[in-house]
Amino acid sequence: MVANLPGYIEGMQDNLADALADYPSLQKKVVESTSMKEILPSTRRLITSLSRFSFSLIGGIFMLVFFFSIILYMLIEPRPLLETYLMFFSEENRPKAAEAMARSSRMMVGYMWSNVVVGTIEAVLIFAFLTYMDVPGVWVWAGLALFSEMIPKLGPYIMAAPPVLIALAIDPMTALWVALFYLVMNELMGDFVVPKIRASTMNLHPVSSLFVMLAMACAFGIVGALIATPLTAFIKAYYEVFYLENKSTRGVNRQIDKILECKVQE
Repeated sequence: MVANLPGYIEGMQDNLADALADYPSLQKKVVESTSMKEILPSTRRLITSLSRFSFSLIGGIFMLVFFFSIILYMLIEPRPLLETYLMFFSEENRPKAAEAMARSSRMMVGYMWSNVVVGTIEAVLIFAFLTYMDVPGVWVWAGLALFSEMIPKLGPYIMAAPPVLIALAIDPMTALWVALFYLVMNELMGDFVVPKIRASTMNLHPVSSLFVMLAMACAFGIVGALIATPLTAFIKAYYEVFYLENKSTRGVNRQIDKILECKVQE
């Protein structure tokens, strides 16, 4: 992609010039006054930018390896950590704490499986569409889709930027169709398919996960969006074990039916 960067930029310039053909003065200001030398950064700036990006990438990889190392050690030798966890609770509450942790663990396994399922569906759709639109690098963009769901809502839009820019260098209409495809796919998957799949794999109601995701994203930004779904699983598990199981459900279904009947009558 780096080797073809000048060609992509020239392609975008040509497409922009064609789009502004009916406006000569604007075309001259926007296109003809912008040379390739002005667009491409100097060698020093390029090396500096690449160095910063490399350090950021290395740091991200290090944090990812560090995170998975923690998970690996937790899976290899979980007993001391679980013992420390249970000691935070009184002796009469330890059975409930153990049950809540067990439920949370099962839900987290379901969360990982849901990411695999959704990522696979998106990868297949992206591969088929970009192949049909003849956009270069379809294997790369389809591969990115497998990991995009690790960042809820934002991940699919982040992965959409590179193929849209590449398509823009080929043809503006191609870029428009690619952008529309990603927009429709992300909205349909994020608002309908993903909550439904996670509801089945994690035993979570879609409204619960969407509400917590919205609240966490507003409060903590991207970090909140990242931990929203796992946090929902833990909240549900501990709420059910420590609070809901102590409550009587007698007559609840009859009251729910009464509420639903009122809504139907209205």
